[in-house]
Amino acid sequence: MANIKDVAKLSGCSVTTVSRVLNNHPHVSKEKKQRILTVIKELDYAPNSQARDLILGASKNIGVVIPNVNHSYFEKIISGVIESAFEIGYAVTLLPTNYDPKIEKSYFQQLKTKRLDALILTSKCNSLAEIEKNTKYGPIICCEDTQNYAIPSVYADRGKAYTEIFNYLKDAGYKNIGVTINRSEEVSASSKTNIESYEKVLGIPIEGNIVRNCSTMEDGKMAASYFFEEGRNFDAIVTNGDHVASGIYKYAKDHQLSQPLLIGQENLAISEVLSFTTIDFHLKKIGSAAFQLAVSGEMEKQIFPYSIIKRMPD
Repeated sequence: MANIKDVAKLSGCSVTTVSRVLNNHPHVSKEKKQRILTVIKELDYAPNSQARDLILGASKNIGVVIPNVNHSYFEKIISGVIESAFEIGYAVTLLPTNYDPKIEKSYFQQLKTKRLDALILTSKCNSLAEIEKNTKYGPIICCEDTQNYAIPSVYADRGKAYTEIFNYLKDAGYKNIGVTINRSEEVSASSKTNIESYEKVLGIPIEGNIVRNCSTMEDGKMAASYFFEEGRNFDAIVTNGDHVASGIYKYAKDHQLSQPLLIGQENLAISEVLSFTTIDFHLKKIGSAAFQLAVSGEMEKQIFPYSIIKRMPD
């Protein structure tokens, strides 16, 4: 297999001149450029893309760090990133972590070695302090509030959204309100915000009224088995996703139980089909904005509006 030295030797030019031609450098004579291109064609030479990227200082490849791909929340953000990347010829590499901090750190190393131009963290598993240390290697954008850390971010004001929802339920006369979350509030800023909003608005501890580790429809059914146990009478449940809400709906229907008022998140089609209220955090737009920050390298913190789609159950 031919290499750049073979091209240089057969064309009678230096390796530096060949490299300039490969990277469309303007300061090469037409005669030399044509001679080099002819040899490249004869040898069927393909330049090493990683080496070229090191020369250019850019790979045109953005890494999107995700816990997993089996969740509509991350799917929507990814969709926004990919659409924006396609428009300007960037590649997108999905980097799953399964919430393992060591794996996430390995992606910081890829940023350091220039295999990636930037990273978008859809859900982090290292501290903000640790993430900030690695921004010296390239842009790292978080899809959550990065507080006073010098980390670009694009996110929705979840605290405001949850406060509005709990006030709405309180004013409507709901007395026994349940909540589902995914990750523990000890590691998830979103879960912590949800719980803090609940306790502030309703004035009661959340323990006994919460089910953790929910992300799928099956998890929703599991949560429903708790909420509908004898002696419990939850009249409203604020879930962390439309799939979880649909699992609770299905459980109540299968067991011929009265449906509680359900609040979902993500505004998926299932929420319209089953006619329950949902919070739309406009995740696709957040993904697109995160990509724009990744490419520009600007130090910005953007807060996106949310929408509460209120629906009355059939």
